[in-house]
Amino acid sequence: MNRQLFAHINIDQDNTYVPDGHAPARQELARFRKQLYGPEREAPQRSCGSGRVDLQLLGTGTSGHIGFNEAGDYLIADAHIENLAESTIEANSRYFRSREQVPRQAFTQGVGDILKARSIVLIASGPAKVQAITQLLTNNRISTQCPVTLLKLHPDATVVLERDLARAAGYQDC
Repeated sequence: MNRQLFAHINIDQDNTYVPDGHAPARQELARFRKQLYGPEREAPQRSCGSGRVDLQLLGTGTSGHIGFNEAGDYLIADAHIENLAESTIEANSRYFRSREQVPRQAFTQGVGDILKARSIVLIASGPAKVQAITQLLTNNRISTQCPVTLLKLHPDATVVLERDLARAAGYQDC
């Protein structure tokens, strides 16, 4: 994130945080949680509007995962370490010399954390995302099997789609 995004935009990097994937996992998770929930706590505040994130920028995977919250029977509300699905490992292999180098786990905000953000922007591209985007935009169902559908619950979520993806998902006027 620092090299690919923050270095190229007008943002105070003191207002950003990217977990250190080389640090001991439990120690880094504790630091991540303190960044999200405040220095005096490692657990989220449960009151409405207590999230510290103004803008949540998300992508989605082919399974509809958001922020590495993989599709499944249940989702986790708070920051945690997520075991990555094979489809996520495969999709991220393009960033590594070999598939074996792709991490099998990731630090992530929980879905509850994501939904507390004041505003959410989801950016999606590529034909592999058609099913997830179709589930998000063309019906009224919300499912942990396609976490991106939870964005239907947020009062200020914006979806930005690549034109070909929008057309493939049924939006012919794009």
